[in-house]
This record gives sequence, C-alpha cells and structure tokens, in this order.
Amino acid sequence: MGLFIKGGRIIRAKAINLKSEQRRKLLPLAIKIRKLISIRDKIKNIETKAQWKIDRLREIEKKIWTLQNKKDDLVSDLHDRLAFRLVQDNDLIFLPTFETKKMSAKKGTKNK
Repeated sequence: MGLFIKGGRIIRAKAINLKSEQRRKLLPLAIKIRKLISIRDKIKNIETKAQWKIDRLREIEKKIWTLQNKKDDLVSDLHDRLAFRLVQDNDLIFLPTFETKKMSAKKGTKNK
C-alpha cells in the first residue's frame, strides 16, 4: 500500500475504482475477443485445407488483433489518467518495495 503526502499530511492509498464508462468499454471487448478465439480454434480443428478456411482464419485473426489493440489502448489510457491524477493530487508519493523474488521462486531450486 502506498503513502501519499497531500498538503503536508501523510495519507494512505485508497482503492481507485474503474469508471463505469471504462468498465463498459473493456468488458465487451474482452468478451468479443474470447468468442473470436473460440471460433478460431473451432475452425482450426476442421480437417479440410479449403481456401474458405484459410480466408476465414485470416479474417478472424485480423478482428482479434484489432480488438486487442483497442483493449490495450484503453488500458494504457486508463494507466495514464491514473498516473496523472495521482501526480496532480499529491505532493509526494511513497511506494513500497516490491519483492517479486519470493513470488517467482520455484520449489526445490534456489534463485541466484
């Protein structure tokens, strides 16, 4: 949990919720992407090597890439807005140290 200094007072970090507008945009994109991936996998399992299969796979891949780019742009925009808001609202921001070494350690092996 981060600490912020605002107006000379130390305050604890609060959870920041996604705006309903951003939630309404991200969720349908994720659902569409999952459906297209499912359709793509079903078409890949068809045994034929017909041209329609190749064309359909290419079309679906293009739609998936487009939707994934839109989703990534929305997430990036959200991160930028959040960072801007944090910087504008607070004088100093103290972040905790992130100890990821313990998270990624495999059992039976030692990290070097």
